[in-house]
Amino acid sequence: MVFSSITYMAELDFLVFDNNLSARLPEILIDTYGKMHHVREYGLHKASDEKIWDYVRQRKGTIFSKDVDFYHLLKSVFKF
Repeated sequence: MVFSSITYMAELDFLVFDNNLSARLPEILIDTYGKMHHVREYGLHKASDEKIWDYVRQRKGTIFSKDVDFYHLLKSVFKF
């Protein structure tokens, strides 16, 4: 399984795990990096990828996902 990470800003403020990943990951990995959350914690588990993207981007976070939808959003924003 390959996990993709999209970092909008150079400085990492927090990590958000997409709905396609276990909601238990933040508690399992808490010792690695304390600022981890799942989209469920923000009430975004039923939100569109675009809404999750905007929420995390505005707060200078990073999204972890195992699908390519966020990659396509990143590609459309930065035109690479």
